[in-house]
Amino acid sequence: MSAIDLGYHVQVPGNVSRFFALKDEAQNQPLGTVQLAWRPEDPYVFNMAFNPELTRYDRHYCTSVVDINRVIQLPTATYFENRIVPHLS
Repeated sequence: MSAIDLGYHVQVPGNVSRFFALKDEAQNQPLGTVQLAWRPEDPYVFNMAFNPELTRYDRHYCTSVVDINRVIQLPTATYFENRIVPHLS
């Protein structure tokens, strides 16, 4: 089944998991598009405009893993609920 576009489209930095020493360097990252979508057969919302070529895995790349057994709610789930969901209605 094809994806249902949820109508939320925004331009964002394509390297959000990167950390830089200089503000200018951080602000000059390539932009990507977030286009939220959903498929009825799949319970997850996803970015149908995701472009993996925008992510660079170099010395600036930094991400962490959350141990789901040690937290009540994942920070990303809270962020999505508080910052993204209000724009969908």
